[in-house]
Amino acid sequence: MKRAALVAAALLTATPGVAVAHVDHRSYEPPDTQLTRDYALVHVILTDPSDRFELARQVYDGKVRVRLKPDGFRRTWLRGHAEPGIVFKADYQRVRWSGSLHGEAVRIDRERGTGIAREIEASLVARDGANAERGLRAMFAVLLDELTGILGRHLEKPKTAKRLHGLVVRYYAAAIEAHLTINHPHAARAAGAALRAMGAALNRPAVFHKQRHRFLSAIRDALDSPAMTISIRK
Repeated sequence: MKRAALVAAALLTATPGVAVAHVDHRSYEPPDTQLTRDYALVHVILTDPSDRFELARQVYDGKVRVRLKPDGFRRTWLRGHAEPGIVFKADYQRVRWSGSLHGEAVRIDRERGTGIAREIEASLVARDGANAERGLRAMFAVLLDELTGILGRHLEKPKTAKRLHGLVVRYYAAAIEAHLTINHPHAARAAGAALRAMGAALNRPAVFHKQRHRFLSAIRDALDSPAMTISIRK
């Protein structure tokens, strides 16, 4: 139980490790988190023809943070490491979170016996952006596994469940949805339908867990991510 509470904090916080930063309860869009912002910047850098892999590594390590503005990224919006994002714990108390994409990859490897961090780091050293992104997608697939598991255990709390579902939507949209849409359209349709069905079934646990299984299975099969362990908890 203690571990679950800690995970919920990092999930409802920034990623369970999973999940969240800068949750704006007045927003109608899924909340951005420090991890989704960092991933978005890494993606921009890795797909940019300037090949700024050292900058991508700094963002991945959490040494450079990004401040996202409505019209996109600009170089001047990068800031030094000292200012971590505001995140929410399970009880929605504001706390400072100083984690990173790299830290989450290491945690997942430690807990699941995978080699995600090693794959990402080796790809950055080799200046292989495509493979680095493959590793990051595998990491977010695990985070979705963790976050939806926590969501499934908070269905009796409607406000908490709704917030958590917004985070699931954001994590999926930030790191996986576009890849599936382009490369695995059938899986994208299945995952999207299941994600919407999960949101509509927050007050129906049996339906929710069934759709969670569909959602994670679609992602797992498309990404071929052995790090995911789909265990449906009711």
